[in-house]
Amino acid sequence: MANGSFDVQLVDGTPQSVTDAADMATKGFSTLIVTPTWTDPTIVTATTLLGRSVFTGVLFGRHDRTRLSGHHATAWAGDPSGIGEITERTSNPMAFNFWTWMRNSVPSALSFGAVADIVPATTFTFDPVKISFRSWWDQVCAWYRVATGNHSIEWQVDDQLRLNAGTGANLGYDTAVAILTPDYDGWDPVLPGVSADLTVVDDVDDYISRLLFGFAGAGGVGVSGANPYVDFNGLAVVRKRGTSDTGVTSDAATRVAQSIVERDDQSRRKMTATTPLFAIMATIGVGQSVGCWDQQQGIIDLTQRVEWRGTIANPVYVRCMAITMPLEAGMGVYLVEGRSEGIVTDLTPWVEWESPGARIDLGFLERSMIAQRPGILRS
Repeated sequence: MANGSFDVQLVDGTPQSVTDAADMATKGFSTLIVTPTWTDPTIVTATTLLGRSVFTGVLFGRHDRTRLSGHHATAWAGDPSGIGEITERTSNPMAFNFWTWMRNSVPSALSFGAVADIVPATTFTFDPVKISFRSWWDQVCAWYRVATGNHSIEWQVDDQLRLNAGTGANLGYDTAVAILTPDYDGWDPVLPGVSADLTVVDDVDDYISRLLFGFAGAGGVGVSGANPYVDFNGLAVVRKRGTSDTGVTSDAATRVAQSIVERDDQSRRKMTATTPLFAIMATIGVGQSVGCWDQQQGIIDLTQRVEWRGTIANPVYVRCMAITMPLEAGMGVYLVEGRSEGIVTDLTPWVEWESPGARIDLGFLERSMIAQRPGILRS
């Protein structure tokens, strides 16, 4: 649910006619589309290219004429600076179910996609005054996560410029799409294997024992979490964080604060993977689940038993939280001014291609899911 970004370097000697397609004075906010294979844009429409996209971005900058940068299409709901479509309605609390809240908050640059009816269909009373749609979605999802006890409720802007929202099952996040393993040697007919080096890091960088959360008006709440730690004097470790969100009303503040504390009142075991697989985003999407299996590193979960590639595997299942994908020769890169039948500039012949080596940031692991072996895990 965060803003992704892109950085595309064009080769020296790129024609002026190509770089003019990224002229910030008139072409800012054009759409960047990356496809896993090149498609001739003279024989297909911009809509067809969008349907094949594995990354769709919004052009925000041009540097020295040949370097283009911007954010993922999620930025239409609010960019990292908080700029986007801000609701200008006057104060008037409304009460809707989840589906209606999301349906009423789609930016003009996006379309309404797959949004689930959350069960039970609890009605949320909320007053989204002068906040971005991103903040709107965050607060609605946070409230329903606590109200229903289902912490997998999220929103997503996909590469086809659609808003999707619901539980992990609704969004297709609960079913693994691949197994990451250094022992990969081919494709399995049920679940593809991806050659990857896996690393694990433990930390308490973001741990908090208590959150002080300010909401609309002059109010605030304090929520404490679990605290298994002591300092040098044998006293409970005190790590408080103060934050505020003026878009959160008083009735939702405690629920929003609780969802943050439940995430940050514990140490984290993070795993990353690096893989040479071409166009990794065509195989694994951000938010989707993957299995990770590395017996030598002790990355196994004995409670999981999978018949895979003629053997028994015990993968750890985690979510893909972020991907850094290089642009490699063979992909297609396009800049579209407008949508649907918009003008398409094919950047592909002029892209400075990068070396293979994608990075996948994986979700946090339960400690019981990693075998405790001396010399394997170091803090």
